[in-house]
Amino acid sequence: MQPNVATAGGAAFTLLMFGEHFTKDATVMWNNSPRATTFVSPTQLDAQVLASDIANPGNVNVTVDTPPPCGGLSNAQVFSILP
Repeated sequence: MQPNVATAGGAAFTLLMFGEHFTKDATVMWNNSPRATTFVSPTQLDAQVLASDIANPGNVNVTVDTPPPCGGLSNAQVFSILP
């Protein structure tokens, strides 16, 4: 995941997710809420993170939801929002 940290109150950005066996129907989940996701390749997805997503400091769980038969919900990665 790149980046894996941002400053609270920052601007919207594109989050790059790296893994394996992604499909065109995979969705990046930000604290269990879907984000606009672009399929780049079976090993990369790009997701749009809104400025409102990083308005406050804290940690966010980021996962990828890949529909069956290829996947399911991935293990969570932690994204940190710094003060």
